[in-house]
Amino acid sequence: MDLLEKINTIKQEIKAFKALDNDHIEAFRLKFISRKGIMSNLFDEFKAVPNNHKKAVGQALNELKNEALAKFQELASSLKAQDGSSLSSGLDQVRKETLRMYRSQVRTSIQPCWRWRAWN
Repeated sequence: MDLLEKINTIKQEIKAFKALDNDHIEAFRLKFISRKGIMSNLFDEFKAVPNNHKKAVGQALNELKNEALAKFQELASSLKAQDGSSLSSGLDQVRKETLRMYRSQVRTSIQPCWRWRAWN
């Protein structure tokens, strides 16, 4: 199969991909974008393309990469928007709890008598 044909079939697969939860989004990232994914393999195959075809194949490959990244960001943002209200409020609560615990530890970490000894 020609590399341009591979790129076109992968483009169709990316456009048709639907994500239902974070696991599907992570599977998309691993399959297409990661270092051991399809995109990396295509760039390795690109090295063997004859010089007279490199321009066309390179442009198609870069478009594919940009479409995959845009689709990943779209999937992540749409899932975040769906779960955003409950998820973000939960994360905000965890951040506030962590900050409160940290502040309480910082205040009590230095004993008052140590402060007095250090200044005298």
